[in-house]
Amino acid sequence: MAAIRYHFSGDAMTITLHIIVEGQTERQFAHEILLPHLSSYGIVGIVQIITTSIQSKTYRGGVGTYTQIKQNIKRALGRKGCMVTTMLDLYGLPQDMPGRQNIPRAATGIQQVTLLESMFGEDIADRRFIPYIQLHEYETLLFSDIHAIDTIIGINGPTQVDRLQEILTTAGEPEKINDNSNTAPSKRLHHLYPSYQKNPHNLLILKKIPLSTIRSACPHFNSWLSKLENPASQTGDTHE
Repeated sequence: MAAIRYHFSGDAMTITLHIIVEGQTERQFAHEILLPHLSSYGIVGIVQIITTSIQSKTYRGGVGTYTQIKQNIKRALGRKGCMVTTMLDLYGLPQDMPGRQNIPRAATGIQQVTLLESMFGEDIADRRFIPYIQLHEYETLLFSDIHAIDTIIGINGPTQVDRLQEILTTAGEPEKINDNSNTAPSKRLHHLYPSYQKNPHNLLILKKIPLSTIRSACPHFNSWLSKLENPASQTGDTHE
């Protein structure tokens, strides 16, 4: 199934928000956690995994190239009155993303996504588009509560809370856990818990963490969610 609709019922006017994500685990998070929350703000949501076409076949998952990302966004913006946003990891982002080659070597993670999101928005050039790039990857959000991680993944093994705390203390906050092939959040979880699987563990963990806790621990994510709660304010549109 290419897209999921979250049905909002109520008397208030609604806004349709199309969320384009990388893969199945992000799709589950958006569908089961983000959209139920956003429904109270009058948001009707559609969640879509990025689609790519190779030799006339359609594949879903992974970011592919920027051209493919842009095609998905433009297609979604073709829906009348639809707002569009993305949830893409900084880790593994295509090299042809606008602004990617302009990032200074010493740039911090937040400096990188700030530049990339700005250039991303300029390239799409549609006021209904809210660009979002996750620092550094989706699994960052799990580190909002290391006890939830240990409870779900480590249920049949020794606790790894001390080592999780060491990772978090060294980084300073979940969104600063860095992004190379050995130290990205998901790679760290695999190292600590050999049984870790993104599906189903990610969603099980995040369902144990209040959204308010995730927002408090992850300021860039919080900023994005605040925009989604009132997408019309990003465009200057108002309900009539």
